[in-house]
Amino acid sequence: MSNFEDLSANLMLPLVSVILPCYNTERHIAQALRSIMQQDYKNLEIIVLDDYSSDKSWEIIQNLAAQDSRIRAVRNERNLQLIQTLNKGIQLAQGQYIARMDADDISEPSRISTQIAYLKQHEEVDMVATCASYISETGFVLGRLNFHGCYDAVGAAFVSMFDCPFLHPSIVIKADLLRAIGYPDHPETHHIEDYALWIQLIQAGHRLEIIPEKLMRYRISYRGVSQSNSREQFSRGLAVATQYILDSLRLQADVRLLSILRQGADKINSLDDLSAAVNYLKELADRFIEKYNPQNKCAQSIRTWCSERILRILWVSVTRSKLSKAEKLRVIFRRLPRHFFKGFHSERLKNIYFHFQFMAKRRIFK
Repeated sequence: MSNFEDLSANLMLPLVSVILPCYNTERHIAQALRSIMQQDYKNLEIIVLDDYSSDKSWEIIQNLAAQDSRIRAVRNERNLQLIQTLNKGIQLAQGQYIARMDADDISEPSRISTQIAYLKQHEEVDMVATCASYISETGFVLGRLNFHGCYDAVGAAFVSMFDCPFLHPSIVIKADLLRAIGYPDHPETHHIEDYALWIQLIQAGHRLEIIPEKLMRYRISYRGVSQSNSREQFSRGLAVATQYILDSLRLQADVRLLSILRQGADKINSLDDLSAAVNYLKELADRFIEKYNPQNKCAQSIRTWCSERILRILWVSVTRSKLSKAEKLRVIFRRLPRHFFKGFHSERLKNIYFHFQFMAKRRIFK
């Protein structure tokens, strides 16, 4: 294809604005930014926002911007932190779609083209995320992320009661929608701004879906925001989920049992707590399926997700809870086998295997 033909083909594609915030990530910013520069989808506006870094991040960004005219390098005059920086990027974006990217992750070359193709084929979908590989600080592959099985809008809405099912740096969203609403900037949504936004969009009737392909490499950082603010994230996410259950199911959430189902091991004080949590999860699933009446495939994926969540809660009760040794042995030899083989199928075994493999590798390859 000639240069003229190549240019014409690119101009026919909708412009995608990639928003990449950066703060003191000199170790990884070059690799992250290059992974966007090397996308096979070429019609990009790459907005890199340095949040007044004190390391060499800004210098690295400027050097790469000199190599690619699509990069728009912006430096905050003071540290605004993540939410204000993201909202600043949204206002600068000129594309029909907005893609997110983090400064320490890696996008696979076909990531954005795959997502745009999905959105063009499914015009009713407003946002699409992807699955990913977990990697360590040094780039070692630890496992896979987001393969929970609930990929359509209804299934993802169910999972949102217990987890954030969308990998934030993997999303592509219709720009007009994100410009109109922005990331919530309130004390109660700090460090969970993405989760709070997804819940707001779901409740407004927007369709958020997931492509079940590993199109990113998501870096686990023990110095990152998610790790250093995990307690705040848990408590604030729990508050958002509690309100979400009330609004969507007209049901006052049992905060203690919901905490257990969101993998809060410190709330497990007895085997009765485990039984109550399992029954509560089944009740929520039944109510959700009854109200939203999803297709059979989606309903089955919700049931499967519930089975896997029960197994994870049982495992957490053994490894991190306040149960006695005798109670933990009962979980290991009685409850875990019973739930594992109940309605067993190979995909569940695969998901559980990858989860435990990831947990083991994470301890070894920091």
